[in-house]
Amino acid sequence: MKNDANDFSFSEISQIVESNNAKLLGAFISRTKNDLSQITLKIGNSGLSSLFQAFRRYGYTIISGHEDDGFLSTLKERSAYLDNYLNL
Repeated sequence: MKNDANDFSFSEISQIVESNNAKLLGAFISRTKNDLSQITLKIGNSGLSSLFQAFRRYGYTIISGHEDDGFLSTLKERSAYLDNYLNL
């Protein structure tokens, strides 16, 4: 976890995004509070799972990822289906 609000750079963030074959369409600091900065990124044409893993390796904390919401709901549906199957 990045411990200081100044412990990041947009060039590092761009490098992480682009090294995962994604395009950084926009980035801005949406909140700074108690030595922490919240950065909002708009990323095009990429699966977010590998990108999230890369950011975590660099010490960033992921707050929200909208593409993975669909993945999680599908995973929950499949899990419920498996539970129903096993309980027959």
